[in-house]
Amino acid sequence: MQLALPRPLFFMAKAELFRPPLADPILHQLGAFPVRRDHKDRWAYQHALNVLAHGQPLGIFPEGTRSHGRGLGVARTGAAQLAIERGAPIVPMVIIGSDQLVRRFSHQMPITTRLLLPILPYPGETPLALTDP
Repeated sequence: MQLALPRPLFFMAKAELFRPPLADPILHQLGAFPVRRDHKDRWAYQHALNVLAHGQPLGIFPEGTRSHGRGLGVARTGAAQLAIERGAPIVPMVIIGSDQLVRRFSHQMPITTRLLLPILPYPGETPLALTDP
């Protein structure tokens, strides 16, 4: 995602990724911050609000996991709640080909990213309504 955008992107990443000693500083340098997925992580939510309040782009994986090439899963409502609370647009990004990257790492693997049209929350819209397909 970061390589496809012309400006720095801050994004939530599962806390488990930060456990290896070398991973923590590298992930922070890339703009990632940890989120615990086993409960509502108030610190991560507040940090995400602060990122948006400073006009910075925030990357969230609304499904909470990778789809492994099986299409879209059910989105959780956290990204929608943040967008509603800050009045921020949601700009969906599609990454095509990354599911094949690990399987064919030795071969040249084209990965395509596409930004879709922004989704703007309507006044009074609920997070659930905003995530409904």
